[in-house]
Amino acid sequence: MNTKLVFPRFGRSAKEFAADFDRAMANELSAIDEIVANDRPTVENTIVVWEKAAEELSELLALLETVMSSDTTDELDALNEKYAPLFAAHSDEIYQNRALYEKIEALSKTDLDDQDRHWVELTLKDFRRSGVQLSGEDQQRLRELNSKLAANCAKWDQLVVAGRNESSVEVAGKTVELINTTGQPILAELDDREDREHIFKASIARGKTGESDVRELIIETAKLRLERAKLLGFRNHAEYVADEGTAATVEALTEVLQAVRDQA
Repeated sequence: MNTKLVFPRFGRSAKEFAADFDRAMANELSAIDEIVANDRPTVENTIVVWEKAAEELSELLALLETVMSSDTTDELDALNEKYAPLFAAHSDEIYQNRALYEKIEALSKTDLDDQDRHWVELTLKDFRRSGVQLSGEDQQRLRELNSKLAANCAKWDQLVVAGRNESSVEVAGKTVELINTTGQPILAELDDREDREHIFKASIARGKTGESDVRELIIETAKLRLERAKLLGFRNHAEYVADEGTAATVEALTEVLQAVRDQA
């Protein structure tokens, strides 16, 4: 991990981001080839090499997300829309790599400390959740699903911002920009019923009209998620998501949520 006290270069152009992304993905895949080529996997030539190679892409993705969440542009939106499926394909290329999976499996049978063993166990689980054990045909379908879901996610981000911008309302001679929740903080400051109603209706109408209508996108995404979950052996997307967390099952999550509900 890079521990130098430096600030990232937030002023990257979309073109610079693209070049950096291409280089970072190529470097990580090169490191993966290096790991696979090792006859005797060790912590140093597997975990350390992979984590170092993955740093740059991880930092770039965090940087892009930070910039876009605060001050996105048409160029960055286009970049995100183009690269989202490429990032999904990059991940699939790594986590559906059977030779790499076998190297990590071999590493799991060596003498590891608790930290390294935990890393190996989580990584092997990531491989299985990414379809490494599927047939070639099913892996190809999973790649198609992941690509489409990534594209939908990028599109969703754009539509949410567009919907929020379109829903800005005029109240008492001022433009009120709505935040991304149904309840708006400014309602606590307004006494006029018509103004309050105007803001509330604008808030609940977001995503349902015009070019920022997200309803079809939501339905398509739900269907794709269900197909992916079933392809990977889960009954539904909820099970797929829960499996990755500490609770591990939908039933355990439901129990926790119901306990919170009862206290509310």
